Amino acid sequence: MEGVKSSYTEEQKHRIFESEFLPHIDVMYNFAYRITYDEDSAKDLLQETYYKAIKNILKSKLDRKRVPLDLVEKIKTRIIKES
Repeated sequence: MEGVKSSYTEEQKHRIFESEFLPHIDVMYNFAYRITYDEDSAKDLLQETYYKAIKNILKSKLDRKRVPLDLVEKIKTRIIKES
């Protein structure tokens, strides 16, 4: 997560990723796959979306209740833009 400017230490960023983002990765992948029907496209979409979501969320105070909602919203927005 280089280039992200925040008040979080690298250790805190790692813990946030493992506790708040990683548990949702399978659900997000399945969602992306159902929309794209292509494994590679779903993986690319998920990777780009996670990167952008993590980068943006770590810039501000993390609202742990919104993490899954923010990820779903970002995936939906990207799919609509790419359609």
